[in-house]
Amino acid sequence: MSSRFIEHHQSTTLLGWPTDILSVDKINISAAGEDPNPNPVHTIHTIIIHIPGNPGQYNWYNSDFRDILSGLGDGYSLHHCRRRSCHEESASASIPWTVDGQVLHKIAYIDSLLLLIKQHSNHSRFIPNPKFIWMGHSFGCHIIQRICVLRKDILKRTEGFLFLMPYIRTFPNNVIDQKNLNFCGNNQNHLINIGTRLSQTIRLLPESVVRNLIRNGMKRDDDEITNLTTTLLRQPIYPQNFLQLGTEEIRDIPNEIDVTALRLLSSSSSSNKGGGGGERPIFILYAGDNDQWCPYFHGEEIISLQSVNVLPSSIKITKIPGLRHDYVCQNRVTRSKVNDWCISNISSVNNTNANPSTSDDGDCYRSVAPNTMALASKL
Repeated sequence: MSSRFIEHHQSTTLLGWPTDILSVDKINISAAGEDPNPNPVHTIHTIIIHIPGNPGQYNWYNSDFRDILSGLGDGYSLHHCRRRSCHEESASASIPWTVDGQVLHKIAYIDSLLLLIKQHSNHSRFIPNPKFIWMGHSFGCHIIQRICVLRKDILKRTEGFLFLMPYIRTFPNNVIDQKNLNFCGNNQNHLINIGTRLSQTIRLLPESVVRNLIRNGMKRDDDEITNLTTTLLRQPIYPQNFLQLGTEEIRDIPNEIDVTALRLLSSSSSSNKGGGGGERPIFILYAGDNDQWCPYFHGEEIISLQSVNVLPSSIKITKIPGLRHDYVCQNRVTRSKVNDWCISNISSVNNTNANPSTSDDGDCYRSVAPNTMALASKL
């Protein structure tokens, strides 16, 4: 049997922000038949929701998504949403480019996804109550934690988490580096002003010159990543969006493991309800020893906390030497190691919970109704 990838692209507005929603379904070609635009019945059983790091762009991860889906069986769908305002001057001022804004935006996206599932599960695309597996990179892992802590109904649907180099605010060992980091975190407007002027200057240079500088700086020949980075750096609004969020990350995200959140996220998953209450797996991937944005000593702390039963054994730690925090800018061989790690752990989640629930508990669709903005006071 062969499989087919079906891409879905939607442009919408969430909380006043122009948003691109992208997803890729992997289905069995026999279910699709010969129709070039198939509408298979009850095909998708697992939705992998990807939350990128800052300034995460779909194109940076797109080829990895295909590789991951290729290594999985049929019935998986990988979803990603992005604010087009990251590089377009079209965003509503009511939801700023902040950590809280990111959380609210992603919750609004999940609510729209839950509504889509409810509309389609009775006749096409999804089985009833498809399960979620979250996959986050860097800052995206922090967003995932906050979403699932705030929304029990979303956590209830979740079967596992993959955290790729989860961002934790860190203090460099070097005093000068500490001062530089503190300066960046506390001088947001100054940095944005410099970044905006630099972007305006870059726009005056021939695009080919900028592209070559970026390619040489990245030390790679990947045209897709180079072209995307060139486009971003030539957008005057991009420095404000990137640096406003980035300085808040440096300044406000806790410099420690969120033990309470990890314990909550790993609590019994829905598929194990009534069957022993198995813990929800959390897989955490660390890069090399020089990753200042996700230092491996935090992984060692998790292992130590597991040894005294503060954290559950369902949290699994992996370290890949030679991996960088910005792995999407590394070569294909290195990225394939990350993709293989994702494939292995996603498969293990489904092997552990092989029979997804098909009952409607009532709570599962309750998330469609609440006004997401009401959550702002809790953030």
